[in-house]
This record gives sequence, C-alpha cells and structure tokens, in this order.
Amino acid sequence: MVIDLAKREDQLQNHPQQAETFEIIRALIREVRQCQEAVHYRIIQQKLGQHVRHADHMAEEASIRLKRIEKQLDQLPYHKHVNAKKLECEKLELEREAAEFERHLYRRIGIQYRSVGDAMAWQTALSPQERATIKARQGVELITSGELLVVDELGNEVPHDGATLGEIVTRAM
Repeated sequence: MVIDLAKREDQLQNHPQQAETFEIIRALIREVRQCQEAVHYRIIQQKLGQHVRHADHMAEEASIRLKRIEKQLDQLPYHKHVNAKKLECEKLELEREAAEFERHLYRRIGIQYRSVGDAMAWQTALSPQERATIKARQGVELITSGELLVVDELGNEVPHDGATLGEIVTRAM
C-alpha cells in the first residue's frame, strides 16, 4: 500500500482534533502569560498533564485496535479472490488505516502538549524573585549582542585579524 505523505500530513493538520489541540495550547499559553505565582503555574501544568494523559491513552487505544486488526488480517486466507473474504479484507484494511492514522494523530498531539510543558517547566523551577529577574531582563540587550569594539591602549580600533590584542568596549545607553 502506497501512502501519500503530503496528503497524510494535510489530513493530520486539518483534523478537527488537531484544531482543538491548537486552541487548548493557545489558551494554556495565555494563562501562563498571566501567571504571577508558582501555584498558578502548577495548576496549568496539571491541566496540561491531563491533556497529555488523554492523548497517550487515545494513542494506546489506537495501537491496541491496530494490533487486533492486523492479527485478523493475518488470519485471513492468502487467496482473497472469494468475494466474501475480499470484502472482509477490504473492511479490515480500512479499519487498519483509520487506527494507524488515529495512533499517529494522538502521538503527535501528545508531543505538542509535551513541548508546551517543557517550555513551562522553568517557570516552576525558579523562585518568584528569579522569575522576576528573568522577566525584567527580557528585551534588554545583552553585552554580546550590542555595539562592541576592540581597541588598543590609545582607544583606537584594532585590526580584525584574530591576532592583535585589545580591550573590549561597548556603547552605553
């Protein structure tokens, strides 16, 4: 059986469950942005954990169904030209394809939820003071990304040859 990967990706991307997942993730991110205390992050992480467990459960159910269908297909006689067996085989093939798609969809959704969880993890690992320090630094230019210059002892720019020594200076705001 040939699987059109572009078509499969399109089906996954446009699946209603995928759209619902994106909306849930957007809502969780909005909640995280409004959090002020670690306890609020933990509540959101608990919600996220419920979604991860649900996605894992649905993927596992699809895997079990897929194994059962594949076992039924293996038990069919090799010669599938008899109409009754051919119809049964076609029906099982469609069920197998649907179970495989569903398993892939829910595994993908689980990965998406886990990515959000990984991004949130640092929030609860830090004290409120550490989080405030990081949030206060966001948008502040780092010394290495600002305007830098290497100068000699007289304040003249040194050549960019990787060998000439000098001091690093930065422009203050």
